[in-house]
Amino acid sequence: MPGLHDEDEVDRLGPAQLQRVLWGGALVAGLLAGAMAWSLSIAPPRPNHKIVDEAPPLLAGAAARPAEVLPAAPERPATPAAARRDAEVSPPSRLPGLLGLQLGFLRDNEMVGTIAFGEVVRGTPAVKLVNLWATWCTPCVREIQMFRALSREWRRDVRFVPIHIGEVNDRAMYRRLVDQMPVAAEEPLIDGSGDAVQGLLRATGVLEPGEGIPITLLLDCRHELRWIHVGELADTDALTSRLATLRGELGSPRCALPPPVAIVEPPPGCGDGTCAASLESCANCPEDCGCTIAGMECRSIVGEAPRCVFPESAFSRP
Repeated sequence: MPGLHDEDEVDRLGPAQLQRVLWGGALVAGLLAGAMAWSLSIAPPRPNHKIVDEAPPLLAGAAARPAEVLPAAPERPATPAAARRDAEVSPPSRLPGLLGLQLGFLRDNEMVGTIAFGEVVRGTPAVKLVNLWATWCTPCVREIQMFRALSREWRRDVRFVPIHIGEVNDRAMYRRLVDQMPVAAEEPLIDGSGDAVQGLLRATGVLEPGEGIPITLLLDCRHELRWIHVGELADTDALTSRLATLRGELGSPRCALPPPVAIVEPPPGCGDGTCAASLESCANCPEDCGCTIAGMECRSIVGEAPRCVFPESAFSRP
């Protein structure tokens, strides 16, 4: 059949024809490969993405070190060594507002409340060494051991009164340092505001602008300021000398306790609104007699209202 014969003719290619077919296929394949290579050469480079979810393994040995923990910055700078100074306070001065100043205190690492400074230092006349300090103040911490060593000779004549400036953030460190203070230390106080005591000192001109802790104050038997030292105490001889001077005053009339005030018992009938001359006077029953001048007595005269008069003895000659 003619169609079948034509297919047979196609299948029976000669050697020359078969070679041309193979060379044509190779040429087409070469052109395709060249086109693909050219397209890859002009394409933009693939970005080198870093996989952030996979952290590199820790290095072994010395390279695997924990992050360095830097110390916290101090709340306020301590007084530098170049700014140290001390000064005698003459005449002695009672700092207005100091005795009534309310300060906090801790007990068993818990804030208990506040107490007036005057309540802490009252009692038998003594010299008060008031130290303004803080846990973050390196010179203040160094002074603690010095105060403890000096306190062996203080006995009951010197009372150590520490006042922490600022809030106590590290209570464990605070308790450790308090335990290293002189054994005879009073209840450690806390100026939580950080500026109540220093502000009072600046207001009275005792503390100069820019000065800060550590600060040491010496109060005498009358709670009057006699000496101040600003900055770290490097000369303990100066402190010891001033303590000796103030301790020597404790036996003087200046430090004698005032005589007790006699308590006058009101006479019978006091408070009934009447003033009986034989029993009541403005001294023992002022609510009935109403006498305002010492030495006067309330006299009840028949037909007249009670009034205050001087007794006859006030006009008699000695």
